[in-house]
Amino acid sequence: MPGAIPALLQAHPLGHASDAEAPGDPIGSQSGARSSLDAKIASWQGKLTDDRQRAQALEQLGWLFVTKARQDGDHGFYGRALHCAALLEKEFPEKNLEALIIRGHLQLQDHRFEEAERSARELVAKRGNVFDHGLLGDTLLDQGRLGEAADAFQKMIDLRPGMPAYLRVAELRWMKGDVEGCLEMMLLAVKSGSPRQPEALAWAGSRLSHFMLTAGRVAEAAAAADRSLDQLPEYAPGRRAKALALMASLPPEQWGPAADLLAKAAATMPEPGYLWPLWECQLALDRTEEAAVTKQ
Repeated sequence: MPGAIPALLQAHPLGHASDAEAPGDPIGSQSGARSSLDAKIASWQGKLTDDRQRAQALEQLGWLFVTKARQDGDHGFYGRALHCAALLEKEFPEKNLEALIIRGHLQLQDHRFEEAERSARELVAKRGNVFDHGLLGDTLLDQGRLGEAADAFQKMIDLRPGMPAYLRVAELRWMKGDVEGCLEMMLLAVKSGSPRQPEALAWAGSRLSHFMLTAGRVAEAAAAADRSLDQLPEYAPGRRAKALALMASLPPEQWGPAADLLAKAAATMPEPGYLWPLWECQLALDRTEEAAVTKQ
């Protein structure tokens, strides 16, 4: 299957795959990593009319749309990924497992954990590759079944050691209170990442920054956030991570740069985890009118 980005790299603390646009939809040009992703989407869209490549194009576009949703903060692309999976199932029954894992990731994204678990268990029973076990572990972790999740993640490592497995193990260790064990695995995950997956590396850097900051290692948290932004300069989780590291290292009257980063991040991800620290910054800087708008 294509290089699916695992569930520890999702929009919630565990992340996922990629995304693209619904077949045939136009794509606006952007810069940097966004333009690179859009170019990939456009390239695969161009292959949809080739009967020899249509199945692969639908599969790749499904994952590219997931990435697009995560990278740009536009959850509408998840619907396009689901559309790709539906077309893949309808037109190419022999590709039903490739469609099912896309569908399973989207079920997990929607917090439909029991449905996602059923999809994952079917995948493990019928195919059992590293990403199938990853999806199963993610659904179990989100349901608090840590022992079962650990078994699934161990299977991932047995099949293919690498960033997807290490990220999940780090998250599991954190949930069990093993801070140093978590940081060890996070550093290994970042080291083993591929520059061909900048969104995955950016997510890993932002997550490492979070763990470092929570452990009181502020300078290392800032450095990890910088590495995230080196991959994707406009990446909302990376901007948030950098802002929180600045807030932890500077007095409140110097939080201006942090407020600017958070305002840009919240414009992409208008969620409580972004808006709350932005509001805190604005209050500290006596930007009362802006704070009132943010609080709404």
